[in-house]
Amino acid sequence: MTGVFGLAGGERVGGLRELAASFVVPGPAGVAVRARLRVSAVDAAVLAEVGVFLGSLAAGDLAERSRQGLGHDAASWAVRKGR
Repeated sequence: MTGVFGLAGGERVGGLRELAASFVVPGPAGVAVRARLRVSAVDAAVLAEVGVFLGSLAAGDLAERSRQGLGHDAASWAVRKGR
């Protein structure tokens, strides 16, 4: 007896792979905590400046990573993160 595509059961068609058994991925193991900080105006200004600074570092790193394209490795990551 032939299958849907005219082949006997179990034969492969044109190099297609067989489907793997399905599985369930476990949920995240971490914990997220949300809290509202009550800070003074001076502390808020400092936090804002720190945010601007860290954002500029992240933007610069993203720009450098984008310039590298697909050609990146552990050594280029170490150079970027070592600055």
